Amino acid sequence: MLASFLEINADDIMALFIQNAPREEVAKLDGVRRASFIVKEFDLAQMKKAGVLANITDFPAIEKRLCIFLGLDAIEEYGQDLTYALYSRTKRASSNKMLDFWTKSAYQYFVEVSNPNEYDRDALKDLVTKIRPYTCDVENGLLTVARALYSVGVTVIYQPYLPNTQVRGATFRVNGKPCIALSDYRKSYATMWFALMHELHHVLFDLDSIATYHITGEPDLMLINEEQANDFAQDYLFSNERMDFVRPFIHEHATWRAALKKRRCILPSSMASTNTRQATTRHRSSAMSQTRS
Repeated sequence: MLASFLEINADDIMALFIQNAPREEVAKLDGVRRASFIVKEFDLAQMKKAGVLANITDFPAIEKRLCIFLGLDAIEEYGQDLTYALYSRTKRASSNKMLDFWTKSAYQYFVEVSNPNEYDRDALKDLVTKIRPYTCDVENGLLTVARALYSVGVTVIYQPYLPNTQVRGATFRVNGKPCIALSDYRKSYATMWFALMHELHHVLFDLDSIATYHITGEPDLMLINEEQANDFAQDYLFSNERMDFVRPFIHEHATWRAALKKRRCILPSSMASTNTRQATTRHRSSAMSQTRS
C-alpha cells in the first residue's frame, strides 16, 4: 500500500527497511518471505500426501528438504529454471503446481546423472527393433532396456506419480541429449511400456522440436503430434492384426457366464472353470484352423 501510494517499487521500500531494521527483524522478515514463496510455488498438502514432505508447518524444515531434493542452493532458485516461463501466472491450480514439481524434479535428476554416452540415433533405431521380447520379462525387462538405452545416450528414469498430475511420461532434452521420465500413473506395467515406446517416438522424430521438455498429455506450443506417438507405441507392442486375432476371446468368459445365467444353469465354480477352459480351447483351435487355411 505504501509503495503504491508513494509510487515507489516495493523492493526499494524493503531495501530501505532492511538497512535500518535490527538484525532479528530482518531475519524474521526473510523467513516470512521464503515461507510465502514456498506456499505460492508448492502444493504442500498434496506433497505431504505423496510422501515428499513429513509436515507442512515447519517451514525451515520444508525449505531444507526441498532444496536437497531439488538440488537447489536457495529455495528462490526454484522459480528460475525450465518451467517458470510456461507457468508464470499469478495463481496456479494445484495440478499445475504438482506438475511443475514433477517436471523440475525429473529435470534435476537428469542433470545430476549427466549421461556420459553420446546420443546415437542410428544405434537407437536398431535397439528399438529389439525391445519387444523384454516386455514379457516382468522382473527385469524394463531395467534391461533402460540400461541399453543409456548406452546409446538416452537416459530413462522412473519417477513416482504425484497426485493431480495425470502424467504418464515425458521427454526431456538435457545438455542436448534425450531423456525420458516414466511414472506409475494407473499402476499398470503395460502402461509403462506403452509410455516408453510413446516417448521413444518423440526422441526419434520430435527431438529437434523439444526445447527442454515435452510432457505427454499436456498442451504443447510446438504442436507435437501425440496421435502418431500413440499409434507407434500401439503398433509396436500390439499391432491391429494381433488385436483382430485375439478380440474374439477377450469377452468369451463373460459371455459364457451370461448365457448360463440366462438359462438359469448354475454350476460349481470348479466345473465352470473347466468348461470355460474347454470352450476357449475349442474356440482357439477353430480360429487357428481357419487362420492356417
